[in-house]
Amino acid sequence: MSPIRFILLHVGLLIAGFGSAVHAEVRVAASEFRPDVTVEFLYNQDIEGVYSTTWLGREEKRERNWRDIYFETSEKYVAKGILSFQCFADDTNGDPTIGVVEYGSGKFGDPAAKRVTTIDYSRRQAWMNGELDALMGESPPYELFVVAHYRFCGDEREAAN
Repeated sequence: MSPIRFILLHVGLLIAGFGSAVHAEVRVAASEFRPDVTVEFLYNQDIEGVYSTTWLGREEKRERNWRDIYFETSEKYVAKGILSFQCFADDTNGDPTIGVVEYGSGKFGDPAAKRVTTIDYSRRQAWMNGELDALMGESPPYELFVVAHYRFCGDEREAAN
């Protein structure tokens, strides 16, 4: 995704009301799936105009340009896992690939329940449009990635420009 298109998507999400998820006071709660772990509100997903589910998360790992973000929801959907991404493209890696590790309704960290999806640049548009088969149903929506990226990479993205 070009930097301009990514910025326009951020602006569009802020105008659409997602800005409150990014700039509001951080709401922290106990994780539904991991004892002694707290998570914060990231995104409220509208599901077909009838239902919604709240996505919570936390930064699990920060290594230079990379972030691993734990996510979970336990309302209409039941899902948990890790979003792994670069904060910005660099000369050595080109356009960043996004990794999604899901455990569905299984136990977080259980290898038997683990499902991995890699989203390279060529598949990102399908995910944005809700048409990526690997991430249909109770998987994290593209908007969760955008909010998590903004929340956990804001400083680095601005410093890179």
